[in-house]
Amino acid sequence: MNSKKKENLFYLGLYTLVFAAMCLIVFQQFWSAGKSLVWGIDGWTQHYKALQFYSDWLQGIAKNLLENHRLIIPLWSECIGYGSDIITMLHYYVIGDPLCLLSVFVPDRYMVNFYDALIILRLYLAGLSLYAFCRYRNKREERETGWKNWLINSTGMLAAVFVYLFSGYVFVMGLHHPYFLNPMIYLPLMLIGVEKILEKKSPALFIAMVCISAVSNFYFFYMIGCNVIVYVLVRLFTKYGVHDLKTIMCKLLQTAGYTLTGICLSGIMLFPVLKLLMQTERMSEQSGIQLLYNSDFYTNLPAAFFSALTVPGMHHTFMAFSMPAVFCLILLFMDKKKKRELKTLFIVLTLVMCLPLAGKIFHGFAYSSNRWMFGYAMLMACITASEWNNLFHAGWKKLIGMAVLIAAVIGYLIRWQNGSADIVISVAAIFMSCILVLLFIFQMLGRRKIWLQSLVLFAVIVVSVGTNAFYNFSKNGYNGSADFMEKENVKAFFDAPADTALRTVLGNDPGLARYSGSFDAIERNSTLKSGFMSTHYYWSLADKRPAQFFEEMGINNKNDYNYRNLDDRTVLNSLASVKYYVVRSSEEGNIPYGYKKLGESNVNTEYGAETYEVYENMFALPLGYTYDGYISRSDYEKLNSQEKESAILHSVLLENDLPDYKKQTSSSGSEEIGWEIKEQKDVTFDGNTFHVRKKHGHITLQLKNQIANSETAVLIKKLSFSSKTMPRKQVEIKIEAESAGKPVVKKNLLYLMPGFARSIGRSDFLINLGYSENGTDKITIYFPRQGNYKVNDFQILGQTMDGYEEGIRERKENVLENIQIGTNRITGQINLEKDKILCLTIPYSEGWTARVDGKETEILQANTMFMAIPLEKGSHSVVLTYRTPGMMIGIVMTAVGAGLCVIIAAKRRYNKKKML
Repeated sequence: MNSKKKENLFYLGLYTLVFAAMCLIVFQQFWSAGKSLVWGIDGWTQHYKALQFYSDWLQGIAKNLLENHRLIIPLWSECIGYGSDIITMLHYYVIGDPLCLLSVFVPDRYMVNFYDALIILRLYLAGLSLYAFCRYRNKREERETGWKNWLINSTGMLAAVFVYLFSGYVFVMGLHHPYFLNPMIYLPLMLIGVEKILEKKSPALFIAMVCISAVSNFYFFYMIGCNVIVYVLVRLFTKYGVHDLKTIMCKLLQTAGYTLTGICLSGIMLFPVLKLLMQTERMSEQSGIQLLYNSDFYTNLPAAFFSALTVPGMHHTFMAFSMPAVFCLILLFMDKKKKRELKTLFIVLTLVMCLPLAGKIFHGFAYSSNRWMFGYAMLMACITASEWNNLFHAGWKKLIGMAVLIAAVIGYLIRWQNGSADIVISVAAIFMSCILVLLFIFQMLGRRKIWLQSLVLFAVIVVSVGTNAFYNFSKNGYNGSADFMEKENVKAFFDAPADTALRTVLGNDPGLARYSGSFDAIERNSTLKSGFMSTHYYWSLADKRPAQFFEEMGINNKNDYNYRNLDDRTVLNSLASVKYYVVRSSEEGNIPYGYKKLGESNVNTEYGAETYEVYENMFALPLGYTYDGYISRSDYEKLNSQEKESAILHSVLLENDLPDYKKQTSSSGSEEIGWEIKEQKDVTFDGNTFHVRKKHGHITLQLKNQIANSETAVLIKKLSFSSKTMPRKQVEIKIEAESAGKPVVKKNLLYLMPGFARSIGRSDFLINLGYSENGTDKITIYFPRQGNYKVNDFQILGQTMDGYEEGIRERKENVLENIQIGTNRITGQINLEKDKILCLTIPYSEGWTARVDGKETEILQANTMFMAIPLEKGSHSVVLTYRTPGMMIGIVMTAVGAGLCVIIAAKRRYNKKKML
């Protein structure tokens, strides 16, 4: 074994031991309190549930392969929202991540342990990845032999690794969203691949990392690409200068060619995901372009360098670097003539961090965000590795200059703190002072026992990281661990309360019927484990058609990819094949018309025992029902949201005219209700603006002509909010409705203001206030903030249920029977006495192919988000088969990529022989 391999093995052993010790220090606040690393928000509802589903999915594929000797890959699941593609949905979270493949071996009871272990493993691999990059970049440097010099170099490398691994990006973004750690593994390896290309060596590593990154997560592949582009440009221009543009262009084109090869290789996964991405509402999110961030961003930025600030307006700028990294940065810029590349990279990436337009570009033009900070953390780590040895013999002149700068930084932090007693900033100031004293002592010692000096300074890194972690996660600091779930709760409450209540009341198989429920009763994405069909969905990629439907109906969902129910609306629930409804015992006022109570269940939840009630829709429609005629898009758009409900109850909405079928007009069941102001506190209304003088002001409206046997709703068009004080990004208006003999119905209207990163421009809403046998008496609106709430139109509408049952009976005249949902396949039979249009409450997708009696038949987009098939009179067998849209083109791209790899390998081999 040569000395280089031996040195790497010794480092690996040392790194493993020290990394394990650091994890015990950093995560002690979690483990001592019995906490898991599952964040209680997205970690629980998305990442953990996706990992669990992926494990079951892989096990199902493996079982089929081993027992039946058939490779069958489920591509679609009825348990994801209203039904969704598996590959494109899970790609963002688990599919494509090589580490998640290990979940196939993990039983459910150990999944939380595996989830935590994956986070630790990702960090461990990221540290090795950075080490590999630093060693490769410095491979030509002459290293002095001997254990002392090895120890100095190793502690310097470990210091750089810990600056990288235990930064604010990891403490916040990495723990909240575990796959955010993957680019920390991929980026250094991809940059090694870049170096190999620039040195005319094999591009295999670069192509492989491009492929793996693209397969793993398109979102971070883009951000990794932005970081790589900056690195390559700076690297080339600092190496060749502006006078050798020909060489620079050749290198850029060569790198671009290899990048294209890697992208083609990933096509089987990447192309279907990009195809869906182009069809999402998120692509239309417009946050505007700012020249600069708000002043608070720049005021808080120095403090964010030392602590993981979670104050608003920082745009995901999490740094919290260990203290010695600051001294290495200062030392880098004190040497004016050397290391231009590192200096240029720091300046460029700092500008990207500070400029909204650059943040928007690095974030895929969606909105300004610094989620790419893993690249900045890597740069700080590389600066630490580069300057570590220079800290021990910096010279008095540099040390004095450093002392002045550090004193200025400490002074600014104390002033910024402004009496807030932020202990993290106080500790940072103490650490910087102590390190400065140590550096002066080291200077006095000269070159004696530098190995010991290196160990002492590395110990400071360990203490600095541990202290930062303590105050980020402990009750004495930011108490970040409080947002994470207890490990036992993850195991005990994996089945959501609503799903548990359904299983208790109905048994394990409720049939092919959806359930929905009140907003607070629903736990998003719970059906991935329970296997039930539902109306809720919360994944980062979502087809735009459901969002379009919700907008047309005025349903107040926060985002296009985040929805729970259909606003408790009777008609919409039935048309979406909702058969069961779940509410907490205190939410009986939210139950739509025509539901009877089946039972209740006392469910143990994370917050104690609660009672959930299960109701059955007496007028539920199956997954396939029929219409005699249709309404055109042009006629449909003339209606208000409540009228649209009535329209699609009687006529299916089609995007294009359908010859030989009756085109119908709408018969509205909606009626405007008169009202007068009964009470107002700190609120006045002038006809189009609610003027709110104090926060939590409210206004009560007395309804004049109640409509019996109806649903009441508030229609708001072109809502906007303005205030003299600094506006928030969103306002949440609370609305309550009271009816005689009925519990109070409480609803929230969440308005996302223009310019907010998550806003998709919604300003029209129809807030359903529930069904009442006698009609709603009064409505109270609570405003959260002082200011002016302007509306172009404000109406109270009532929709009678008198024609509802008749409309349902018409839809039930001919329905799809003997429905079976198999792997990528739905089948059923139907018998028609005349030509009709079969509506299937399965989300419309290009991936579906329909065969009626064995003959391929066109699938139409129906009721905006569902599917329809025109059928002639008679008995029919209907078969739907599914394939992920874009999958075949993706397979072709992968084949092309493989061919390009063969050509590249053959060409390199030919060139080598030619040189010999």
